[in-house]
Amino acid sequence: MKSHFKYWSFVLIFCYGSTVGFEYLLRPFWFQKSDDHTFLAELQMLFTIFLLPFVLVMAVDWASIRFQMRNWFAVSGLIVCSCILLSARLAFINWADSIGSRNHPDHDTLMVVELEKQGGLAVAVIALAICWIKLYRRPKKLLRTMLIKLT
Repeated sequence: MKSHFKYWSFVLIFCYGSTVGFEYLLRPFWFQKSDDHTFLAELQMLFTIFLLPFVLVMAVDWASIRFQMRNWFAVSGLIVCSCILLSARLAFINWADSIGSRNHPDHDTLMVVELEKQGGLAVAVIALAICWIKLYRRPKKLLRTMLIKLT
């Protein structure tokens, strides 16, 4: 029971903490008086599509092995996917509160938010599938023993 608590504490605090923390670290930069916030939008997109999925999946994979909780890896994967969606939403909110509009965003902004969501989820699902296979594959020795017994 104690390892369950440690595992879920780590997964929830690390996943949601790193997602919300990064987005709120960038929030003050959106309110600087500047004509061009392209760098911030690109940085948030890079974070949501590439960096966040890899970091979260590797952390969840490590925690699943460390705390011997591989049976709960799928639930942790859903948490990772929810963090990707949360990151894209927080990036939109940062943009909307500083230079845009939450109620009436332009079409291009909505396309960028969808790109962030779909790209981040695609990277996360591929990384989760790789980790899932790694967690559940059988060692070669066990496979050889099974083949010898069958013949």
